[in-house]
Amino acid sequence: MKRILNIVFWIALPVTMLIMLGFVSGSQSELVCNNVSISIDHSNGMMFLNNELLIDKLKQTHVYPVGKKFKEIKVGEIEQVLLNISEVQDAEVYKTIDGNIGISVTQRNPIVRVLNLNGRQFYIDDRGYQMPISEHYYPRVLVVNGYISEPFVEESAYEIASDSSLRAGFKTDDVFAMASYISNDPFWSAQIQEIYFEPSGDMELIPVVGDHRIIFGDTTHLEAKFNKLKVFYQEGLRKTGWNLYDTINLKYKDQIVCSRK
Repeated sequence: MKRILNIVFWIALPVTMLIMLGFVSGSQSELVCNNVSISIDHSNGMMFLNNELLIDKLKQTHVYPVGKKFKEIKVGEIEQVLLNISEVQDAEVYKTIDGNIGISVTQRNPIVRVLNLNGRQFYIDDRGYQMPISEHYYPRVLVVNGYISEPFVEESAYEIASDSSLRAGFKTDDVFAMASYISNDPFWSAQIQEIYFEPSGDMELIPVVGDHRIIFGDTTHLEAKFNKLKVFYQEGLRKTGWNLYDTINLKYKDQIVCSRK
């Protein structure tokens, strides 16, 4: 008899749990959402988004959940609206057991702002994707301008770099490579403020300190060029002064060619 009771118990237990879960789920579906809890990740220092902007966007697209029954709230639709915001990198929307909605958003992280010949501006983020200029916030990042006609494209810098036909027509991959190196190096991120494209396609770097231009060329041997420039800064300009030279040319292998003012 004891064995039979054990068997009945273990058969009845999951059935009972399923019935209880169904009851709870049914009751929860009738709950009315009365609050939205929003968490925005600002750890990258960007301040593109705030709670008010996100709430306004949800209201404009008619997916704001407050006042709706749980069974009417479609989490996937809310997430898609948030992901369509150009400054959003990732979004997670979830329902809480007490009848509210939680939203967690990660912002994109631009590392360079491009001003092309046509007057159009856009950012390139740390994943290599272009993103529009924000109307609400203007981060202080490296600037690229000059003879660059780069249009706004959906392909990332990595996709462009791996496709020879795209590489021939775009500079996004070179801009991204340069901006990534500078932004990830504390010394150069404090020293370089602007990248200028010459008609020849050569890149020039404009430093914060010193009245000179750095002729960099393309991104070939990028790290080696920056290494020899740092040595020149530390061992050369420290002795001669920062304003002796007009240009510092890094295009030639194993040497630096300078022209005086």
